[in-house]
Amino acid sequence: MAQFRAVQAETREDRARKADKESLEKSRLVERREKFTRYENQGPPTLPAPDALGYMTDANRFHSDTAGEEREVT
Repeated sequence: MAQFRAVQAETREDRARKADKESLEKSRLVERREKFTRYENQGPPTLPAPDALGYMTDANRFHSDTAGEEREVT
């Protein structure tokens, strides 16, 4: 008689995780062991630190009333 192997069913989260390419790559990076350095999440690479020279707050970056400022000056 044949033996059957019982496999636990996957949850919806597991299936969604496998479908998402970015999270799959991140999970593989975290699980690496041999001849590789571990992945360390350093935050968003394009966001400068608040004490950096090129840092601006979002309020200053997205300020769009330059015409109003020109009217105040003149």
